[in-house]
Amino acid sequence: WTQMKNKLIEMLPYDEVFLNLFLEDMEYAFMGYAYEKGAFDRDINSDVEEMLGQVWTDNRGEKYSDDKKRLINASEITGTYIVNPETEYIDSYVFQQNCKIERVILPKKLKKIGSQAFHSCSFLKNILFQDGVSEICEYAFGGCTSLIEIDLPNGLQQISDGLFSVCLNLLYVHIPKSVTKL
Repeated sequence: WTQMKNKLIEMLPYDEVFLNLFLEDMEYAFMGYAYEKGAFDRDINSDVEEMLGQVWTDNRGEKYSDDKKRLINASEITGTYIVNPETEYIDSYVFQQNCKIERVILPKKLKKIGSQAFHSCSFLKNILFQDGVSEICEYAFGGCTSLIEIDLPNGLQQISDGLFSVCLNLLYVHIPKSVTKL
């Protein structure tokens, strides 16, 4: 949010103090309303970046930040999906409820997977991790009912709450020695 606020300050010809106060009021009002209505389904920064045109769209329709380090949206991807090799972070809710994706291959540079990133991807059968992912947030794979086994990456430090909740067919999870907190 701070980066987007600074970008707006640069772009708009208003007094910086006034603009800061206005943007803070807008942020609190928007977030309060969205929370009250249960409308949080994506990171607010992703929405602001998209509004400002700071999003790069790949040939299959997925959306990345301009520098391609953050995957913002891939809810319509089908079959096997290879995440861009420059991606370091998968935002929260990126694939959520995608019933067409079956396999995901993650890049070596990936460090973090946001909360509920793959939640309720009911046909997701396979996720191929590269070593180096250090954080997978809560409920990232919750409701992935077609997952049978998963090998978590070396470098992962903790198993977050509900990581595999309601994965009814999950029989095997390889937990690397790097995990220090369950």
